[in-house]
Amino acid sequence: MIKFNFKKIFSRSFWGEEKNIKSDTVVVRDRIITPTAEVFDTVSNKKRIIINIITMILMIFIQEAFFNHLRIFGVKPFFPVVLIYIFAFACEFRPAMFFGAGTGLYIDIIYGRFLGFYGFILMYAAVIASLISMIPGIKTENHKGKIGFMTLCAPVYFLAYSIVESFLARFMLMYSNSTDILYVDYSEHLIKRILPAAAYNFLVFIIMVWPVIALWKRAGKNKAF
Repeated sequence: MIKFNFKKIFSRSFWGEEKNIKSDTVVVRDRIITPTAEVFDTVSNKKRIIINIITMILMIFIQEAFFNHLRIFGVKPFFPVVLIYIFAFACEFRPAMFFGAGTGLYIDIIYGRFLGFYGFILMYAAVIASLISMIPGIKTENHKGKIGFMTLCAPVYFLAYSIVESFLARFMLMYSNSTDILYVDYSEHLIKRILPAAAYNFLVFIIMVWPVIALWKRAGKNKAF
């Protein structure tokens, strides 16, 4: 029987512990980790859902009212993926996944051409960001270290998102017979569209990360909403 520190395993938070732990050990048998006691969130599910919905609505409103008009060389930032990336580092895996999927479905219903397209993409964007946040390291032991690690990974993350989103969007257009070819000149598209979009999202992230975290901290949101 192997004992692990239960509190350390689940203490992924920017601003301290949010969970009430009834036991500090788990039992590992045949590579299956079984908690010996339940873990309870301090924030109720109903309150978390309401806050998530309000955040999604405000996020899309900010994108529509502000970021859609900040085009540089024909490229605009996509604020939802920036906020999802920050959210995934600030909360647990499942809330991040549901937040990404909910945001994407909301975009699909209001603006989308293909229902479920952004729901699928943003759900997996949140999943990938959450997995990145789980990478262990000495520099991520405090909230400043985690923000530094998040900033270090952000350029690659936003570039990968822009590449995948562009490819899937073009593929869906081919599938719906809206176009016959995937890309006319992919290298030109990469230079003129994908790279600027990734750089723009990273710039918005640099500007917004500290204000967003400060607002969450002021609102008393520690690990999950």
